[in-house]
Amino acid sequence: MEVSASAATNGACSALLPDGRSLITGGRASAEPLSTAHYFERNGTVSVAASMLAARTGHICIALTDGTVLVAGGEAGKAEAANSAEIYHPDTNTWASTGGMQTARKGATAILLKNGMALVAGGEISGKPTNTLEIYDPVQGRFDPVPGVLPAARAGYALAVLEDGRVLIAGGLDGDQPVDSIDLFDPEMGRIYPAGRMLSPRARFTATRLDGGKVLFAGGTDGSRELASAELYDQATGAVSPTEPMASPRQGHIAIHIAGSNSVLIAAGTVRGRAVESAEFFVLSRNAFEQANEAASGGEDAGPTITIGMLEPDASVRREKRYRTGGPAPR
Repeated sequence: MEVSASAATNGACSALLPDGRSLITGGRASAEPLSTAHYFERNGTVSVAASMLAARTGHICIALTDGTVLVAGGEAGKAEAANSAEIYHPDTNTWASTGGMQTARKGATAILLKNGMALVAGGEISGKPTNTLEIYDPVQGRFDPVPGVLPAARAGYALAVLEDGRVLIAGGLDGDQPVDSIDLFDPEMGRIYPAGRMLSPRARFTATRLDGGKVLFAGGTDGSRELASAELYDQATGAVSPTEPMASPRQGHIAIHIAGSNSVLIAAGTVRGRAVESAEFFVLSRNAFEQANEAASGGEDAGPTITIGMLEPDASVRREKRYRTGGPAPR
């Protein structure tokens, strides 16, 4: 098994497909939003897909359970947020319009719920964070508003679907600075309620669900600097505890849970405006991070790998590295 992933830059959006490829859409070049779409293949190469119906940057994209990809919102030009949405069909390499979002927003976050619907939360409206949420129903082809709202408006936060189907919403920017709040959204009840606080305020970080009801919060920014710190949220108790820090501080990175190993690959991101070249694994049993083992480019390494690509705005690969999903070598 070989799985690809990507860290898109400059407003592009990446959706990991069931076959291991990533679909990269939009972004910005020469101050203008792009309508282009590309595949980041499992072997690290890039191929062209049909262009979107609308140019956009800072949008959401998410692979749905039927294999299609939902793209919505973002900035369509003149710094204005859009509410339009479209669906990509990989089998025919075509795009089709679908119902627009209830609210035009950019910089929002989306996550797939256990019922196959997609939750879109927060983001910015007219340059200010919003506290509203909405859900896309792929059967009806429409967005419906969520009755409740977040206790505070924010953008740049992290989402994770818990084992029981609830959605954890943590951190983010309230417009001026990062916050430490944790909230839970119950899709069945349509209810949002507070669920504690992180040890550190952070934005542009990752939240990754692990086996056994734990969620890893890693990296991000506290508003003045990138963070190497990480913490674990316990779904059963709501308690948050620190882990050993990462070797490299980073924000805007990607995190991939390695099934069967209860470890998380943290890769890419930026620090002080420069790309982070390293990758590391968080190993739950050790409560610590260790350097990721690179696989040989020739493919002679045994076992499954993940290919990580850092992308330019036009989705060309600036660099790519392969890592063994076995994580760090046993001690």
